[in-house]
Amino acid sequence: MLGRSLRIGKLLGINITLSWSFLLLVVAISLMMAIRSGDILIGLVVGPLSLALISISILAHELGHSVVAQRLGVKIAEIELHFFGGAAKMLSLPKRPRDEIAIAAAGPIVSFALAGLFGALSIVLPETMGIFGLLASINLMLGGFNLIPALPTDGGRILRAALTPKYGPLEATRIAVKIARVATIGLGAWALI
Repeated sequence: MLGRSLRIGKLLGINITLSWSFLLLVVAISLMMAIRSGDILIGLVVGPLSLALISISILAHELGHSVVAQRLGVKIAEIELHFFGGAAKMLSLPKRPRDEIAIAAAGPIVSFALAGLFGALSIVLPETMGIFGLLASINLMLGGFNLIPALPTDGGRILRAALTPKYGPLEATRIAVKIARVATIGLGAWALI
């Protein structure tokens, strides 16, 4: 398919696609690795390999969302990997706020479980050149970042769903957006410092 994304396969009955913006990420990481190592060949090999490992972690995170969504009756059109990570594209919305919480929490839970697994493997198998340690760190950051209460992250979706029973969906979304703005400004300030 030569449209927005390229279908690369199917997993658990869900189409997996790559956005063309993903290619920019391959180039960016390869260049970063080449600059850090001072060797273009290392960048061309290690960059795509690193990205493949990161993509597997992102895919597992999105599969966590998708499996829980399907069990709660929400159909998933596809999982798309793109420049900013990935997205499980739902064809419908969860019926209840607690379903949205379960779906949103599933991704970080998978990421934290993988961080624990890879962390343990890095201790048991230290001769793996730090690959398991890197995967543990990636999954820990992926899970943690996604729990920031800023829409459209998982934490923002959990916050909105938790506020919905008291305030209704529209007001809950407004409140979650206000909190997201504060969180974004806080992250920006932290990054500058």
